[in-house]
Amino acid sequence: MPSKIYKTSFYLGSLLILLLLQLLVLPSAHAQPDIPEGSYSLRSPARTLYTHLHYLQAKTYEPSIAAKVIREGNLPEREELVIQLKKIFAAKGLAVDWDEVPTKENYTDSTRNNKAVYVPFADLKVIYLEKKGSYWYYSAESVEKIPDLYNELYPFDLKQYTKKLPPFFHNTFLGLELWQLMGIFLLILLSMVFHKFLKFLFRKTVHRLSDTKFGKLYIQKDLISQAGNVLSLMIIVKLIIWFFPEMNFSSSVTYYLLPAIHIVFIVFCTIFAIRIVNLAEAYIDQFALKGNPVIGKQLLPLLRKLFKALAVIIGIFFILKDLEINVTALLAGISIGGLAVALAAQDTIKNVFGSMMIFLDQPFKVGDRITFETLEGRVENVGFRSTRLRTRDNSLIYVPNARLADMTINNLGLRVYRRFESDLGVTYETPPLLILKFVKGLRKVITNHPNTHKEYYHVYLNDLDSSSITIYFNVYFKVSTWDDELHARQEIITGILELAHTLGIRFAFPSQTIYIEQFPDKKSLTPSYEMGEGELEKRLEDFIEKYRADIREDEDHKQTADETSIGENVEEKRK
Repeated sequence: MPSKIYKTSFYLGSLLILLLLQLLVLPSAHAQPDIPEGSYSLRSPARTLYTHLHYLQAKTYEPSIAAKVIREGNLPEREELVIQLKKIFAAKGLAVDWDEVPTKENYTDSTRNNKAVYVPFADLKVIYLEKKGSYWYYSAESVEKIPDLYNELYPFDLKQYTKKLPPFFHNTFLGLELWQLMGIFLLILLSMVFHKFLKFLFRKTVHRLSDTKFGKLYIQKDLISQAGNVLSLMIIVKLIIWFFPEMNFSSSVTYYLLPAIHIVFIVFCTIFAIRIVNLAEAYIDQFALKGNPVIGKQLLPLLRKLFKALAVIIGIFFILKDLEINVTALLAGISIGGLAVALAAQDTIKNVFGSMMIFLDQPFKVGDRITFETLEGRVENVGFRSTRLRTRDNSLIYVPNARLADMTINNLGLRVYRRFESDLGVTYETPPLLILKFVKGLRKVITNHPNTHKEYYHVYLNDLDSSSITIYFNVYFKVSTWDDELHARQEIITGILELAHTLGIRFAFPSQTIYIEQFPDKKSLTPSYEMGEGELEKRLEDFIEKYRADIREDEDHKQTADETSIGENVEEKRK
């Protein structure tokens, strides 16, 4: 889809250029110098430039007069050189701003040690005028460079061939000769064909890469195709810029049209840079950061936004330069205004620095569950300004990074062991021997569970409360996710309840109960504990054996479910 947009924009832009040519061929708005028609002079830089350009116009074509701006050489050579120089100005779109050209005879350039020289165009500093005696001429150094500049801009020099065309092809329409209009349509047609060819070439290259060992590991066909489409447009526009001087447009047309083509090229370069950033991010995330998901999920998206913004900013500055806007003055203005903006945006700047501290210290990563103050949630995204958290009730919370950087954060996701702690209260009528057997059984529940820390746990008879005898139960699970922790808790709690049921343990709860121990002719309500130590030990061993079997069965069921889920995910990815 993006390639179709670029292609359509390119073709529509070409047609729009044709429709606007009539407006572009209007003369430059710069005022001509006050020099009488039919006269020439070399007394000032303005008069020398006027003599050169005025006497090479169609209505006032006298190359012998224009050649007087070159001091040395025979007349035919000087005529050829001034014609080539005028075509160099036209090819580069250099139009003389007569208001800026000095009219003083004794003009000196302060930037060149007050020498009597004048550079007409800042974009072509190798061509300049210098004063010899009382007159201004193109310098010998400039004259020497004219042939090389001309051959560089006009490698084919179509003008000499178009002169041989029949008069019909030299008729003007929309301000252009007929052969020029035909050349424009032919150039657009060839560009369309060449664009199709380059797209086909890039597509074939991508398919060939996909058959290689590298391609089987990883290849982003869509991203490569998108970058290839933009690259083909860049090549086409660059070829148009290279061939543009051969069309022999006037300075007025080139002055407006050539910068527009340059801007189109800069736009395509910016889009290509953005595509390369996307491709680089995908490649780095796939290969280089397999063992470091923190950077892949957290830092790479931020760097992608940063480099894209940088590409756009650089592209804008190049466009401003082509539009002849003083970028240095603009930057100075931005720096002054930036101070005011910085004062007004202190909180935003704090958040940006806060995000930098988070990336440097890495107190958490995307996917970790963190708690701070009264909030708890899973980290979904870390941006320039804020961090996004998803709470357990599925709410989305945005926390400013400046605030997070100053907080004490508890990263639950970085725990190696996850703690489960509880106080188990049993009734006071429970015999001490039974309580000790229950404590022993609780320890075996822990040591026989596959996901508990076998060397660090606590199960002790701990306290005598007002309504119960308290057993302190503290265990650590070696699990990586919240779901696994909940699953392990469930298995431990189920084991505690089954053990209590097996041994006949009654759990107490905070209450006030009035007991009537015995009514006449009624059996006492007090439980009877008549089991000996041997029977209790047997019951305990039978329970532990059953508990081990239950845990193994539950783990096998969970592993089968995980393998089924992984297989389904792999099958979905293959599809």
